[in-house]
Amino acid sequence: MLSSNVINCDLQHQDDCKKTAANMIDYASKTFPGQFDKDNKGIWTTHLVPMRGIIRDYQVSDFQLKLAPSYVTEELIKARLDILKRYLSITYYNTSLDLFKKNYFSGIPGTISDLIRKTDSNVSILKAGGDMFLFPNRGMEIYKDIVSKMDANLEAEITKVMGEFKYILAFIIDHSKGACYENKIDNQFSAIVYPLGNNKSTIFLEADKMQFTDIKSLSFSSFSFTVTYKSIINYYSNNYVINTWLEKNTYTGWQSCDGLKLGLNAKAYINPYFFGAFEG
Repeated sequence: MLSSNVINCDLQHQDDCKKTAANMIDYASKTFPGQFDKDNKGIWTTHLVPMRGIIRDYQVSDFQLKLAPSYVTEELIKARLDILKRYLSITYYNTSLDLFKKNYFSGIPGTISDLIRKTDSNVSILKAGGDMFLFPNRGMEIYKDIVSKMDANLEAEITKVMGEFKYILAFIIDHSKGACYENKIDNQFSAIVYPLGNNKSTIFLEADKMQFTDIKSLSFSSFSFTVTYKSIINYYSNNYVINTWLEKNTYTGWQSCDGLKLGLNAKAYINPYFFGAFEG
């Protein structure tokens, strides 16, 4: 590549130095790139052209020696994968519960905080699984110790509690003057019911010409309230009870005036704060 010029290159032979530099530039710009293929974007796409072959050297068995069996057995490989899956699962629940507690309505049961503490503990226990990779000679011992310390029923407990938060109920309720002599106008109002766990709920009611008092959650699927018409001098009140049967997808309601049924348009939706079981 450099020829003999490089040998004579010094302060007294600057011409040889110039020739050496020229040879290097020529090689770098012409000869060396030719060892590659490149596409029309100028990106190198292949490996270097091999300069020599690979020589296979002696094997251990050539000297009548035998390697010791690996500590990384099939059993340990499966155990490592199991610990990784458990860790991904518990961190999913830990993060989801924490976000749920921070963003959901106040009044959720203390069960949620208890579950967060349990997942925190299990996350700490599972972090010891890294030792299964560092010390494979006692990997199964570490694995069994980790599993013995974990809460085996935690995932089932979490999914059961979250099942209480799966749905919200949305109602459009007809307030018709033809349905009760106390009703002064035809109107509609909406109600959205969010679960709070332990069969309790919080209720949001909205209407332009109504005000609501005595709002009570009898259960997640049953609630009552009082409506007051607020646009005339002589206020009047009317009591309502709403009942829901999610299993049958039926919704009924009564108002106090002669126990007449209300016109209801209702639907159950998946709660936007709900999270399901880990899928990994």
